[in-house]
Amino acid sequence: MRKLLQQSTAAGLEPGTLVHIGERAPERPRAMVTRYGDGRYEEQQFDLSEGCPAIETGPGVTWINVVGVGDQQVLERLGACFGLHGLVLEDIMNTDQRVKVEDFADYL
Repeated sequence: MRKLLQQSTAAGLEPGTLVHIGERAPERPRAMVTRYGDGRYEEQQFDLSEGCPAIETGPGVTWINVVGVGDQQVLERLGACFGLHGLVLEDIMNTDQRVKVEDFADYL
């Protein structure tokens, strides 16, 4: 028996249009920010429904792990906070695709 493929709800939309694809997590969107380097290690958690987290930058690595990416408004706000490209946000909302890494000038 042949399995029918489910058509994406983003089919036919402009590139960069934010539509969640995949299972929706029931969690509130939040971010865990990890900073390390030069003998230091810090972790801080933020509730993204309240706005942009104030994140210090500097030497070392700052890693932002976002959980609960099904909320379009929160993701748009996060993209505006950190200057993320619209196609990157679109990829983030598509939780059915394989994990990938893209190297941009200021972020991965």
